[in-house]
Amino acid sequence: MAPHGCSSRLLGRTEDLAVLHRLLDDAAGGRPNAVLLTGEAGIGKTRLLDELAGAVAGRGGAVLVGDCVPLGEQHLPYAPIVQALRGMARSSPAAAALIDEAGLAPGELPGWPTPASGRPGSRDPASLPATPGGQGRLFELFLGLLSRLAGRGPVLVALEDLHWADRSTVSLLSFLHRHLADEPVLLVGSTAASTSRSNTPFQLPAIGLG
Repeated sequence: MAPHGCSSRLLGRTEDLAVLHRLLDDAAGGRPNAVLLTGEAGIGKTRLLDELAGAVAGRGGAVLVGDCVPLGEQHLPYAPIVQALRGMARSSPAAAALIDEAGLAPGELPGWPTPASGRPGSRDPASLPATPGGQGRLFELFLGLLSRLAGRGPVLVALEDLHWADRSTVSLLSFLHRHLADEPVLLVGSTAASTSRSNTPFQLPAIGLG
């Protein structure tokens, strides 16, 4: 059960949650959206994302959630994306099969889930394709996965603490922001208010939580 403090905080976010639901409705109608939640730690960003994820799941959609964590100079490429995929593969055999169908083979990324078991691959980050072509292929494969998932309902990609995101994740998000066409996909990021503009590589509409 959530602490009372968290619950009361959410009750104060009715308008913010309504905005997110409108963006979800737009995305479900074939108009993909992206938005950034900004605010200091403890202000309610995670609770809003939890509520939104529940709404997407209630529509039969797919939810990919990842956290960016501060690792100094030792950032793992695509760490929050891998976390989101591992969680989805473990929770749903059908989703794991879609990962396979999209061509995302085990070991493509460090920690990438295998379709059958959801266990991470063993490929070392240093051996990942560093060329623009190799990165572009990964981006296209991930976009293809979102399209497959979107065939079953709306898709939410939620990444928290984007001010700590590694460069690979930032580049992938920028690619998706530019290339999503009519897929029912909603991209939501969260970031600390003090770093939201300086560390975000593309300008997203923002919901400031105060």
